Amino acid sequence: MSIITTAIGLILVYLILSLMVSAIQEALASWFSMRGKHLGHAIDQMLTNEKTTEGTLELDKSILEKFQNHPSYGDMVQDKNKQSANHATHPSYMSAATFSSILLHVLDGKDVKNLTAAINNMEDGKLKKFLLDCLAEAGNDLTKFRARLEQWYDQVMSRVSGWYKSYTHKIIMVVGLLVAVYMNADTLSIYQKMSLVAAGSSQEQAIIGLAQDFVDQRYDGFNQQVNEIKLSLDSAAQKTDSTQYASLLLEHNRQLLTQVDSLVTVTTAASSPLGLGWTKAEWVSVKTNFPAMLNKLIGLLLTTFAISLGAPFWFDMLKKIINIRNAGPVYQKSEDKG
Repeated sequence: MSIITTAIGLILVYLILSLMVSAIQEALASWFSMRGKHLGHAIDQMLTNEKTTEGTLELDKSILEKFQNHPSYGDMVQDKNKQSANHATHPSYMSAATFSSILLHVLDGKDVKNLTAAINNMEDGKLKKFLLDCLAEAGNDLTKFRARLEQWYDQVMSRVSGWYKSYTHKIIMVVGLLVAVYMNADTLSIYQKMSLVAAGSSQEQAIIGLAQDFVDQRYDGFNQQVNEIKLSLDSAAQKTDSTQYASLLLEHNRQLLTQVDSLVTVTTAASSPLGLGWTKAEWVSVKTNFPAMLNKLIGLLLTTFAISLGAPFWFDMLKKIINIRNAGPVYQKSEDKG
C-alpha cells in the first residue's frame, strides 16, 4: 500500500476522533460554565481595588460587587437562582459596550462631574488610580472615557482568550487520550494494519473512494458551514449577551459532527483496515506483554497529539493529500528559443 494511501487512512481516523473530542469538550465547557468562570475571574481581577498597607495586601471588592449585582449583569446569567453574594455565576459572553455601560452606571457616570466625584470617593488603590488616569487621558470627556474602558476590556479579554485556549487544550489532551484508549485508536497499529493491505485491493479502493468522495462533495460544504457558524456566533455575540451562547456553540459542534456520520460507519467497520475497537486477543497481549503494552501506549499518545491539532487542521490536510495523490506528472512546456 502506498504511503499516500496510508496517510489518507490515518487522517480519516484523526478527523473523526478530533470532531468527537471537540463535541465532548464543548459539552463539558457548557455544563461546567468554563467560559463564564474565566470571564468572571477576569472581571474580578479588573474591578478589585488592590491596596498595599504596611506590606499587607488589602482587596476592596465594593465596585466588583456593585457590578455583579447590577440588573444588566444579572440578566446575562444563565442560572439566576444561583446568583447571590456568596455564589456568583457569570455570563458566557459580555461585549465591551455592555461592560463600559454597567461600570459607568456603577460609578454614577451621568456626567463628568459625578464620575470624577465617584472615583475620588473610592478607597485608594490600583483601580482608583487606573480610572483617574483613564479620565485624564480622555481629557475629562465622557465619550472618550467610555471608549478607553472598552479598549481596556478588549485587551484583558484577549489575554483571557489565551488562558481559555491553554486551559481547553489540556482538557482536549485528556479527553483525546480517553477516546483513543476507548476506541483503540493506536496510530502504530493502524499503520501496521494498512501496510498489509494490498495495492489495488478492494479495501484500498474503499478508503480512497471514501476520502475522494468526502473531498469532492463535502469539503466545500463543511467550510461553508464553518464560516456560517462563525458569522452566526459573532452576530450573536455582537447583538446580544445571550445566555444561550455556550449552548449555541455546542449545537453547532453537533451539526459539524453529523458531517462525518458515514465516515464513522465505514471506519469502524470490522472489514475496514481502519477498523477501531479492542479484540480479546489484542487486549490479552497488551496486558501480558510489556513490549506490546509500550508500543500500544506510544501509538495512543501519537493519536492523542494528532487529535489535539483539531478537526479543521485534518480537513485541510486531507484535501491537500488527495490533491497530491490525484496530481500526475505535469507537462512542462519548453520555452521558445530564438
